[in-house]
Amino acid sequence: EDWHNFQNFAEWAYKKPQAWFMEGESIWELDKDSLVEGNKVYRADRCTFLPPELNTFFSDSTWSKDTPRGVNYIKPASDNSKEGWIARCNMNGERKYLGYFNDPMEAFYKYKEVKESYAEVLAEKYKGRIEDDVYLRLRNFKVYPYPPTEDSEVKS
Repeated sequence: EDWHNFQNFAEWAYKKPQAWFMEGESIWELDKDSLVEGNKVYRADRCTFLPPELNTFFSDSTWSKDTPRGVNYIKPASDNSKEGWIARCNMNGERKYLGYFNDPMEAFYKYKEVKESYAEVLAEKYKGRIEDDVYLRLRNFKVYPYPPTEDSEVKS
């Protein structure tokens, strides 16, 4: 609500040193989900500026009630095609294939291993340039297979 007035937003952004950072040719982006996972509201206490690589990291995989996070079901395209589950994760600006699995939770655990490990790499890469809360979230990053219930709030 406060940011419906652009001057309020501009005053907040001007105080953020990250608002003026650049990574290569990319200007850092306004992010709403790095401080509170699943946040849908743009407001001062829940937003920050991030390099595109981190913004993508935090928005990598959507929650689903049917499939664990980071996992997709592969339907057979023909009678001889495989049926199963694949895990994928955004890394270094690319969607990386992590493998084919017969069980969705097997695929999830591979995704979880890679995603949490990559969070540590990103934390160190951007240490001192991102806000301390974002750095700590990356250092303590945990991936859960399914979305939180309406009564709970998952923080990774």
